[in-house]
Amino acid sequence: MATPWPRRATWPTPLREHATSLGTFLHDVLEAIEPNGSQTVPADLAGDVIRGALTLVLKTQHTPDLDTVRDALAVAQTEAKTNAEQTAQALDQIKGELKNTVDIVQLVAANMQQNASTVEETRAAAKEATQVGKATLEMVREIKNKAPQQQRTNGPTSYAAAAAR
Repeated sequence: MATPWPRRATWPTPLREHATSLGTFLHDVLEAIEPNGSQTVPADLAGDVIRGALTLVLKTQHTPDLDTVRDALAVAQTEAKTNAEQTAQALDQIKGELKNTVDIVQLVAANMQQNASTVEETRAAAKEATQVGKATLEMVREIKNKAPQQQRTNGPTSYAAAAAR
């Protein structure tokens, strides 16, 4: 009686499923060979075993090395952390510069208000000085006009006497 050899299934694409299917298939082939020790394995079955194993090996070779992926992720994480720290430092520096700018603007605004007050005070003082000057000029003119009349009648008049009038 001929040995019922296991039937080969199509090898799945995902690596883990392929490995599971190949392992099950090899186990079934081994169970069929062991009781019939001297019977040869058919060529198509041996070819299926070899093709399945070869395909699994090729898939494994093309699978990314997890150590490389882990190392790349560690490098990316370190770079991201460094960039975050540098960004935080830059933001702190910008914040400080902004605070300094605000302080300077407030100081300039206070100085401008003080200067405006000083200008108003100066303007008022200049106006007052102009009025005093006009009044003084008026007095001098009056004294000049009255002086010739008084010199003729009373004699020389002192400045204090002229100012008192």
